Amino acid sequence: MYQQILTSRIGFSLLIIAALLATILFPPELLGDDQFLTLPTLTLPTLPSEPDNISSGNITFPQPETITAESIINPDQTNYWIVSSRKLDQNDMLAGLSKRLEYFQSSGNNQLQQVNRQSYLQSINPDIPICIIIHGSFTTWQSIKTNSSQIVKWLSATAPSRPMQYIFYTWPSETKIPLVPRIQVLRLGRKASINGFYLAQHICELPGASQMTLICHSHGARIASSALHLLGNGVVEGMRYATVRDNKRPIRAVFLAAAIDHHWLNPGKRFNRAIHRADAILVLVNKDDWALSLYPFRRIFSNRALSKTGFTSRDKNELGYLTHKLYELDVTEQISRGHFLIKYVENRSIACSIAPFVNYVDREELHTPFPTMKIESHAATSSK
Repeated sequence: MYQQILTSRIGFSLLIIAALLATILFPPELLGDDQFLTLPTLTLPTLPSEPDNISSGNITFPQPETITAESIINPDQTNYWIVSSRKLDQNDMLAGLSKRLEYFQSSGNNQLQQVNRQSYLQSINPDIPICIIIHGSFTTWQSIKTNSSQIVKWLSATAPSRPMQYIFYTWPSETKIPLVPRIQVLRLGRKASINGFYLAQHICELPGASQMTLICHSHGARIASSALHLLGNGVVEGMRYATVRDNKRPIRAVFLAAAIDHHWLNPGKRFNRAIHRADAILVLVNKDDWALSLYPFRRIFSNRALSKTGFTSRDKNELGYLTHKLYELDVTEQISRGHFLIKYVENRSIACSIAPFVNYVDREELHTPFPTMKIESHAATSSK
């Protein structure tokens, strides 16, 4: 009897050691990407406040006839802005909020010009929808400068007739001090939560009340969730944003390779107010994402990542009528084991399939509770 107990304890200890070794041996890009991520904007039609019956449904989200995979080439729209929190305090949000973000404007040829806050806000058209792109961890300033124009071209080509203002939100997501990857990810995760304060403040200072979409990759989804949670009167890191002036503009969010726990949007959980503030959230699910497979190892008793599992049956039950705001798109076949942005940007059929959601194309299908948006193959897309 004693020998059996001893053997089981040794086996369990070996499993723990193996899990810890996995987090140490894998490279730093565990949950991030040195390639910058992005996706476009949207606003859903008015949704029922609390339907009597909740049911799940699957729909095929067809590609609009006006959008083809071949159309995703070099569109004319290459102007964009970059808003940076890289010089703000990343440990004390009160100290950071007392200072200003940095603002840069693209001239169209990958040339950036730093502008002051007043010039930046005056350059934003209050009547044109806004798409804010939020990158994940291990993204350098140089990679943002290099890849931003490519991302804008990829996004704007999905709906060339619809004007859109593109803003890249960047934060200090790389670490200068070499650390164990697991510790790096934990520290960057907390830093992402703090950046939710800066993003929420920035959203509220933008002029007008036009439609807005947050395109978020990896830990960028944590920044967006934190910001939406704060705008919904939630508490982050023990603090509530009491002075925020939210103009209640329509906000949608698109999560790619989302590095947040799958249940964090549920009632009573970390970012439960986010779903109340957002008009809709679209999660791209990749069951084979290798980086997100390691996500639970960042700390003991951690849950699986949202973009790895999607919303579970238990999540849907807890969310109740709020599932009307949630959408999933399974991209496992298209992305496979990929995690980095480049895998998404290279796949033209993904851009075509999410275009209606991203560009605020309101359809009756969007009223279907908790639909699973199915992506079209490139072959099917090309045949249209």
